[in-house]
Amino acid sequence: MKFLADHQAQTKLRHALEAAFPTAVAAARDPAIQEITGTNIPYLDATLEETLRCAVTAPAVDRVAVVDTELLGHWVPKGTVVTCFVTGPSMMSSGFDIDETWRSPTSQAAWKKGQVRAWDPADMGVFRPDRWIVHEKQGASLVPRPGPSWPLGSVLVGAMARGWCI
Repeated sequence: MKFLADHQAQTKLRHALEAAFPTAVAAARDPAIQEITGTNIPYLDATLEETLRCAVTAPAVDRVAVVDTELLGHWVPKGTVVTCFVTGPSMMSSGFDIDETWRSPTSQAAWKKGQVRAWDPADMGVFRPDRWIVHEKQGASLVPRPGPSWPLGSVLVGAMARGWCI
């Protein structure tokens, strides 16, 4: 929770919660479970995502190569354990320049479709929940993946764990 010690983020979250539960605030009571589960609070979701991004819930994720492959020009035989550090370069600090020709065709295609490979270097080390929010005419909503983030592991396991944790 040290991230919420930033009074601006904490104040903004408090205001978002108060705006989401005006009846409970007016009655000076906690919101009922029906109010909580039936209310969409994008800034709360963004704060949780940003906390998971910055908190280093797991410093690394291991994967086993299921086929012979190549990663950024390095041969990786089937069965090799590959460790991905989820808080290293491109996550909390500037990444390395990597020649596009070293990347796989699927990586290059994802980049062309707009998938973000790294957070903005100007503020990637800063706790900023707003990076997860998009403002549209109909209101604010959570951006599904504005940058690389694997705080709970793989896509499938992470999605299940995220639901249980949050």
